[in-house]
Amino acid sequence: MLITTLLVFFSLIIIELQHPNFFLNDDNLTACLPIFFYNYDSVVHGEIPFFNFHQYLGVEHPPLLSRSLYPPTYVSVFLSYTLFGNYLSAIDIYVMLHIIAGGVGIFLLLSKLKLDKTACIFGSITWSLNSFVVYGSDSWIVISPTVAYLPLLLLFDYILFEKFSPKTFLLSVFLRILYFLEGYAQYFIYTLIFEILFINLLLVLTNPCRKSLKLFFQKNKTLFVGCLISLLFILPLVISSVNSVNKSYSRSKNLFVLDFLERPYHPGQFFSDLTFSNVINYSDYEKDTQSFIGYVGIMTIPLIFYLFYKLQVSGRKRIVYVFTALLITAYALSAFTPLQIILYFIPLLNRFRWFFKIHLYTIFFIVILSSYGFDILQGKLKQKKRQLAAFILFLHLLTLLGVYIISPVYNFAPPFQNNAISPFVDDPIQSVLREGRIITVSNSSGWEGVVRDPVLYGYSYATLHGLIHFYGYDVSLPKTNFEKTLHYFPYSPVLPDKTQIPTLRRWGVRWYLMPKNTPHEYLRVLAESDLTLFYVDGKRIIYEDKSAKPLVFLRKQGEADELTYDIASNGIHVEAFNSKEQPLYFNWLFNDNFIAFIDGAETVVGSDGGMTYVVVPEGKHNIKLIYHDRALINSLTLQLFIVLVFSAVFWKNRKIIWKLMS
Repeated sequence: MLITTLLVFFSLIIIELQHPNFFLNDDNLTACLPIFFYNYDSVVHGEIPFFNFHQYLGVEHPPLLSRSLYPPTYVSVFLSYTLFGNYLSAIDIYVMLHIIAGGVGIFLLLSKLKLDKTACIFGSITWSLNSFVVYGSDSWIVISPTVAYLPLLLLFDYILFEKFSPKTFLLSVFLRILYFLEGYAQYFIYTLIFEILFINLLLVLTNPCRKSLKLFFQKNKTLFVGCLISLLFILPLVISSVNSVNKSYSRSKNLFVLDFLERPYHPGQFFSDLTFSNVINYSDYEKDTQSFIGYVGIMTIPLIFYLFYKLQVSGRKRIVYVFTALLITAYALSAFTPLQIILYFIPLLNRFRWFFKIHLYTIFFIVILSSYGFDILQGKLKQKKRQLAAFILFLHLLTLLGVYIISPVYNFAPPFQNNAISPFVDDPIQSVLREGRIITVSNSSGWEGVVRDPVLYGYSYATLHGLIHFYGYDVSLPKTNFEKTLHYFPYSPVLPDKTQIPTLRRWGVRWYLMPKNTPHEYLRVLAESDLTLFYVDGKRIIYEDKSAKPLVFLRKQGEADELTYDIASNGIHVEAFNSKEQPLYFNWLFNDNFIAFIDGAETVVGSDGGMTYVVVPEGKHNIKLIYHDRALINSLTLQLFIVLVFSAVFWKNRKIIWKLMS
């Protein structure tokens, strides 16, 4: 297992040395890195983040969907700071940790299936370095946790299927809780589906003479009870996240059927990926064809054919049939529209998109079967020729790495890494932009560079610097926020016209950031709207609206009035001196979970056209506006009581419970 870990680790290091921050691309850069940093910074300052004041006029920060309670998030940022002095490597560390864990997990699974250690190493490097895992994870970190959890969960399922073990059962419960907290429902549900299929295929194909209803319940109850116990520990967080989804503009309803069925992984693409014949015709995930996401090494397919050729003498026919059935199921779900239409009518699943994502499971079962084939092959070699098996293993590793290092098609400096990462960390006008809200302006020909260019502080980048952006990047964005932010969305160009300037001004939008290639006709529109040219450099133009409302202000500020404020994760602290009683406005959208305190005493929080305010008496006062999710706090308190009672009863009756479980 140590050899496996080192091989996977050094392979990923080679990729990183060749292409620094390889996994910091697309959504990982645009959305995930700011969330990682925001969570870490909040905890360092003594808060668990439940709200984000930095985008969309303030938006709830769902505890499950945002990974705010998932430990590897914090470990990754900490290691990035410790090793490199900044947060930029956090995503790469996070992905690498999970991929390495996945390599170890499949090694343990294959060992449990009684494969030789060399075959286990073969499976480990194939699972960790196949193109779906590496290419997919460079844009979507959600793939890498499944790489880690899928083999481990199936390992525990298999152990518990053979014989119940309290230790293994509790480990599976703990692992499933972590997988919940990682926060990506789509892969979690898909994994659970394949766990159920795995257990029941084992039941049918390895116990053909004992297909009783009693046996069915006996073999399924461990998984069912384990899921229930896992849910017990995180139920309030799940409810909170479900509520966030129900309030979401884009996730509260099922996808349109054509969007749901978009981008199936058709057979021609599958075979061209397997044979690497599409090397000249690369296209990315955003196109109708997804290439380079099915390559699992040249050796895997011949090994699978060899497995079935020798299967009659292998003595493991039934378990191989289980994985073959799972492989066929996974591929059919990713490739064939009729099956996908059936899934569309399952309410929980019709919020998901892009069926090629489920191809990850196809690859997993290809890896399992090819490892069986490798095991038979190296077992047939005489001892003095075992070095041939080692050579095949080494060659296989080189062909996998070659895709990422010497491929002539993909330059492996993902397009957003070349956008000057240094200003991403430090910018000459960063301190100026702290006062007032920012909007990222773009035109139809240049919006993509604006969305993801860190130099422009677009979207979620503001979160990294404590700046405030008018909109952002959040899949669980509530409908109310979407309406108040003029229906601006990360996937569309932002082209405010003169009629929208008063609304933007009211909501404190002071800074208009745009790329240097913005057409002059559009710049003239901004100038005619009484905006002042503030800053120009090699990549951006910044206009200032000096008439924009402040982010915190007194309604009728007099000569003697003054205030200062600072923003934390879940609240805003204001010190104000005013000459008479008057409203103090917080330029964020009103939320039912806001509570306010004046000099320690709770006061009423009001809404004026959606803007939040409190009435402050005359004189000098300390005011705090706090996001306090009462329902979540109360449910967490109740849950803690239930868990304590459950744990006490469970521990007292553990012998009886273990007997019933087994």
